[in-house]
Amino acid sequence: MSAGAAAASSGAAAQRHQMMINAVRSFGPVVKIEADGFNTILARSMETEPNPLIVTASGGWFTTVYSYLTSYKGLYFYTSSSFPLTLPAQAEVIEVDKIWIPNM
Repeated sequence: MSAGAAAASSGAAAQRHQMMINAVRSFGPVVKIEADGFNTILARSMETEPNPLIVTASGGWFTTVYSYLTSYKGLYFYTSSSFPLTLPAQAEVIEVDKIWIPNM
């Protein structure tokens, strides 16, 4: 690989990294937790917010994966599970095609 090509490749990698950092900054802090922890967060959030917002998605190639996202005290909590979670009846649930979390 020539020096020019190596520099261009390095520059492209740096640009992709910066784009990922900007995505995280615009989205906010995301905490990935297990399904049990997600249910605990939902229970806590319902103490202050009677109708928590939960975003859900499901999909997969060979097995179905269920994904969930909610916010609590300025953080976003995300979990995925091989089985659907039981969500509170009073929660506002939004079903989407896909939940994308920036990967660092």
